[in-house]
Amino acid sequence: MFEEMEPQELLTLCLSSLALIISIINWIRDWKRITVDISKKDILKRVETFDGVPAYPNQEPGVGISLRFLNTSKYSIGFFDLVFRDGYSNERLPSFFTYSLRPEIAKQELLGITYKDEVAHLNTMYSNYETIPSNSTLFKETVVYPKSDKIRINIKFAKFFPIPNCFSKTNRFSKWKSVVIRLNDEEITFLQSYLSQKESAQPR
Repeated sequence: MFEEMEPQELLTLCLSSLALIISIINWIRDWKRITVDISKKDILKRVETFDGVPAYPNQEPGVGISLRFLNTSKYSIGFFDLVFRDGYSNERLPSFFTYSLRPEIAKQELLGITYKDEVAHLNTMYSNYETIPSNSTLFKETVVYPKSDKIRINIKFAKFFPIPNCFSKTNRFSKWKSVVIRLNDEEITFLQSYLSQKESAQPR
């Protein structure tokens, strides 16, 4: 086929093919790529400042959750609709975000006191949405207050995804991830013990 082509036609074909290859390379390079690793941390009895001031009153123990984002594209990408639900009832679970704290507390560095009375620095989240800068990593932590041994974590990204999220009522074609976190026997025993002590302390 190429033998029958004029030199000018062959040159045009080569240039067109080269332009197509360059376009594909640029498309792959510019494609928005982001990943998130979600993992369970310790059971936290309370959250407080470095001076021992409680972040908020009447705290209950919760599960520390960490989210490590990696954005390898040249664009900033946002996440939103970070939601924590009970793994059995699908009930939405309370979670810790600094936007709900008093301003003088929210602007401080916070510590988490574990159920083993160990101290852990918390890289807290302001809200359930944020932006991950281009070519960067972002590490954030929150505290979730479970009702059972299973927590389902759902998160969406401001990025098109061809497979729809059938469990979502909005933004079905946004990139999304769902992870289930399970508590071990020791963690469940501690939470149950706390609830029992709380109930027995209530006036009858």
